[in-house]
Amino acid sequence: MSALLETRNLMAGYLSREVVRNVNLTVQPGEVVCLLGPNGAGKTTTLLTIAGELEPVDGLVMFSNVPTFTPMYQRVRDGGMAMVTEERLVFTKMSARDNLRIGGGSVDDALSLFPELAPRLGVRGGMLSGGEQQMLALARALSRKPRLLLADELSLGLAPKVVDRLLGAVRRAADQEGMGALIVEQHARKALRYADRMYLMARGQILMHLPASEAIGRLDEIEEAYLRGTAETEEDHLEHLRRKNKRKALRRQRVRERELERLSGAIVSTRTAADDDYYFDQEQRRRENNERLRSN
Repeated sequence: MSALLETRNLMAGYLSREVVRNVNLTVQPGEVVCLLGPNGAGKTTTLLTIAGELEPVDGLVMFSNVPTFTPMYQRVRDGGMAMVTEERLVFTKMSARDNLRIGGGSVDDALSLFPELAPRLGVRGGMLSGGEQQMLALARALSRKPRLLLADELSLGLAPKVVDRLLGAVRRAADQEGMGALIVEQHARKALRYADRMYLMARGQILMHLPASEAIGRLDEIEEAYLRGTAETEEDHLEHLRRKNKRKALRRQRVRERELERLSGAIVSTRTAADDDYYFDQEQRRRENNERLRSN
């Protein structure tokens, strides 16, 4: 039986720089595959490239043994793919019912997956709890009966019982509908309970491929060797992209300031391009301090 999803020597990244390389993975119909790895390993980049949001630097993404080069919206519309991101893509000013309708699936099917959404159908998406928003996003995706589900950090910031409900719904869709699923998760122990196989990614490469049952038995070893700490590769490239865009904005600002100085004769700003890195580093330290405060 041909794989529902296959990547062949996939290389992807940002600004034509590699973040992931030589990624070979498969997902069969009716199978839940878990992609594990530390922060910054390249998991989200891999998922976005499979979805068509990012173009591969090299390699192939194949659906049902056919290479695909279409953008994300066509893969969703015509290819039977669904994606749920960690941002909980919910229309905050629309009711929960309208959020389900706009996905093109059945509201009744969505409620059969998550009956707790029924009394909340008239509530605006922005007024739902984090768990309800993620249930809504997943119900909207699964009610379309996709052939392939891509899910990024379903469990992020949610209570364990909610996570079990979400991952259980994915497992049932795979068992009952024959849907294939590739899920990115940091909570390895919980995700592996619902998965058939797992791939372990670190520093942009697949380092290990195991059946979920074997991975659970070796989880202490895997966590000690790979899942603790942060890989820098993906975060470095994202920071490079952020700084590039920020520099463009600052250059435009300086052009406006020079024109204003010329017209008014007054000094508007003395900041130069050489000062930018100092301010970038200050921002980076501020973000890191905020991240430490949130984690404590």
